[in-house]
Amino acid sequence: MTTTALATSLAEVRALDLASRRAEVDRLVGVLAWLEQHLIDPATSDDVAFPDYGDGEVTLAGDGAPAVSEVAVGELVTTLGLSDSSGRVFVGRCLELKYRLPRLWARVVDLEVAPWRAFRIADATRSLPLDGAAFVDARLAGFAHSLSWSQLERTVEAARAE
Repeated sequence: MTTTALATSLAEVRALDLASRRAEVDRLVGVLAWLEQHLIDPATSDDVAFPDYGDGEVTLAGDGAPAVSEVAVGELVTTLGLSDSSGRVFVGRCLELKYRLPRLWARVVDLEVAPWRAFRIADATRSLPLDGAAFVDARLAGFAHSLSWSQLERTVEAARAE
C-alpha cells in the first residue's frame, strides 16, 4: 500500500469515526428529548401519575435529577431494544449527565468527550448528593477526555468528604 493510499484510508477512518460519534451523541440527545417530554413535576405528580394503570414516576439518576414517567421509560427501552434493567441503567446515565453533570454533558454534545467516558463518570457520581456531583463536574469536565480512573476515584472521594 502506498503512503497516499494509507493517508486516504486514515482520513476515511477518521471521518467514519467522527460520523459514528456524532450519531451516538444524536441518539443521546434524542433519548433526552423523549424523556423531557415525560418528566414528572413533583408539584403535580398526583395529577400525572396513575398507579392503577401502571404509570408512576421513576427516579433513575442521582439527587436533583428529575423523575420520569415509568411507562415512557418502558416505551423508550423497548424502542432501543434493551432489556428493562440495562435500559434503566442507560436512561439513568443520560439523566445523570444532563441534569447533574452539565459541564461534562456540554463537552459530550460538542464531541469533545466520548459518551462511554462520560457514562463512567456518571456511574461514579450517581450516589453523591447534588453538590457532590457539581463538585466532580467542576473539577473533571475540562479534562474528562483524558481522565485517569484513579483521578476520577480520588475526586469522587474528595466530593464525599466535602
